[in-house]
Amino acid sequence: MFLKLVNQLRQWARSRRHRKSWQRYQHLSTSAVFEKIYAEGEWGHADGSHRFNSGSGSRSDTIITPYATALRQFINAKFPAASDGSDKPSVVDIGCGDFVVGSHIRDLFGPYTACDIAGNVIAYNREKYAPLGVDFRVLNVITESPPIADIYLVRQVLQHLRNQDIQQALRNMAGRLPLPHPDRSLSRHRRLRAQPGHPDRPRDTAGL
Repeated sequence: MFLKLVNQLRQWARSRRHRKSWQRYQHLSTSAVFEKIYAEGEWGHADGSHRFNSGSGSRSDTIITPYATALRQFINAKFPAASDGSDKPSVVDIGCGDFVVGSHIRDLFGPYTACDIAGNVIAYNREKYAPLGVDFRVLNVITESPPIADIYLVRQVLQHLRNQDIQQALRNMAGRLPLPHPDRSLSRHRRLRAQPGHPDRPRDTAGL
């Protein structure tokens, strides 16, 4: 009985947070929502080396290292010529965020296009990561098709979208499958798309 009460209280608190979030963002465009999230440090505050913060999933070595390892293994298997650096694949990184993860995997690729819907983050990344030779672009994959590349990376992005927006984003990627994250997030999102509504985010604040 006690555990049931605790779970009910947690659900009530989560629902209350969602209502407050919806009130804060309901009048903003999708891009403005994410620019506001970054500007106000909703996912983590600025530190000494980065103005914006995409959250713990983009800063923890326990997450970044296995992701980079899985990518390297995938590229070596699918693009054998890339192992000696002679023919590295091109990539489009959709939802690149603060690009901390991207900076760790930049050397695995040839042409690298990094996209995000938050214009303030993209403008900052262009300056900070200029030496890496990355093409940073503002992109809303729900309404726009990404550039053509050998590989699409979609990491910790789909959880921010409504089910219908996930479907549209996948259509805009022309049927290409993103590389699954080691935490099997893609499988989880496939299950979410079968549900009547995304459980994690108010409808009017969803976006990429």
